[in-house]
Amino acid sequence: MTPPVQYALLAVVGVLSGLAAQRLSAAVRGSITTRIIRKSLLEGFALVPGIALTSEVLSHRAPGAGPFAMFAAAGAFLLPYVATRLAVYRSIAARSARREAMLPFLHWYQLLATDAAAAQAFLTSYLIQQGRRADLLAELRGACADLEATRRADPLLPLALARLRSEIARLSVTQV
Repeated sequence: MTPPVQYALLAVVGVLSGLAAQRLSAAVRGSITTRIIRKSLLEGFALVPGIALTSEVLSHRAPGAGPFAMFAAAGAFLLPYVATRLAVYRSIAARSARREAMLPFLHWYQLLATDAAAAQAFLTSYLIQQGRRADLLAELRGACADLEATRRADPLLPLALARLRSEIARLSVTQV
């Protein structure tokens, strides 16, 4: 096997190991101590294929290849592994942040179905409280998009979207 093919194989194993480590560690349940121990073990086990493959690649190198060959082979595995772990972490963090930003609007929407006056008061007080935030307009637009995507058949949707769009228009005028 030629060195470029070996490095490509190490990179693929690095990406797959990174994905496997993330999926396995996300499935760990239990107390905090149990989770820390189990996650560490699972992440260590996810590194085993890459370490074994790196050792195999290095065993076929000439004895005088030097430390560069070792760093190149280890880097071909570890760089994709770390990059995959970081990308997955950022994706999960962004998804969690979007979900967290939607919570007040979901509460408002559910309140709208039972008590429209309380829903109006809740949204007004929430917008006043959050009024100084620069991303409030983007949050309102995201809430509209999320409601359109998840509540298409709900009869309250047109009323809720009209209310949110009026707040978007009001905030757009005041921020300009």
